[in-house]
Amino acid sequence: SKDAYEKEFEEFNAWREKRGVTLITENVLLAYFFNVKKRFAASSMWTKYSMLNPLLKVHKNIDILIYVKLRYRGAKVLEREYIEQFLKGAPDEEYLMKK
Repeated sequence: SKDAYEKEFEEFNAWREKRGVTLITENVLLAYFFNVKKRFAASSMWTKYSMLNPLLKVHKNIDILIYVKLRYRGAKVLEREYIEQFLKGAPDEEYLMKK
């Protein structure tokens, strides 16, 4: 909802004011999200990022999607074919307990 977005923007601004930050840069946003990371799960960080971006666009004319250091990298996931290849191909003598 709009209130949740505004609340997140207010939290970001309070964080900035507490530190005396006036200019919003990629490094400032990295520091903010590093701080958020200490208190919240990764999914919450993504939510906060998603809420902050449109309000920074509207109020500060800043699009955080252009900041390379803030891009989501995603978790590395094994694909099914690699798992099947391991289960079929790895020698039982060595890997049976892992299978």
